[in-house]
Amino acid sequence: MNDAVHPDEVERLMVALWGPGAASSAAGHAESCDACAEDVDFHRRLREAMQRLAAAEVPPRAMAPALAAAEPPVPQPDAGWIQAVALPLCAGVRSAAAAEMQFVCDVPGLRVNVVLHPAGRAGRFALSGQALRDDSTAAEGAGVTLYVDRVAAAVATTDSFGEFSFGAHAGSRFGLGLVTAEERALVEILPGAGAS
Repeated sequence: MNDAVHPDEVERLMVALWGPGAASSAAGHAESCDACAEDVDFHRRLREAMQRLAAAEVPPRAMAPALAAAEPPVPQPDAGWIQAVALPLCAGVRSAAAAEMQFVCDVPGLRVNVVLHPAGRAGRFALSGQALRDDSTAAEGAGVTLYVDRVAAAVATTDSFGEFSFGAHAGSRFGLGLVTAEERALVEILPGAGAS
């Protein structure tokens, strides 16, 4: 066993990862010191195990429960929601089908127009809409959060026309959180059964 001063962790890690040429003094020491040789061997085996782990593909089905458990949804309180008004769908609303529902709402500083697009089964909708400022200019760059059953489900940003859209989600209550530089609002689009 060599009584010389042991190289620091970085040098030993360099030897473990890149071989003896990476840090020749550490490599020479590790050849004559059992403790350092074990340390280098441990780091080398750890590197190989991590490479095998990184190369393994985890099926999405296996990841879904872990992701759901990692960040549980936080329901939003009932207070502060402004109720949108349902309108009969009329000509001029782009790509609207007969079964779609349109809702509008005026909140301080903004006018919001939303269309719910049925998506396959009852209670499942995709959404598209537009947010305009009081002066009828597009609320470009506004943050829009989709709430399904009062839980944040997706986020979007309005484009240069103030438009936004969300893919299909299932639930009984649909709402939007809107954030601009000047305003914040919660808009209840579809209140669900028994909602106040």
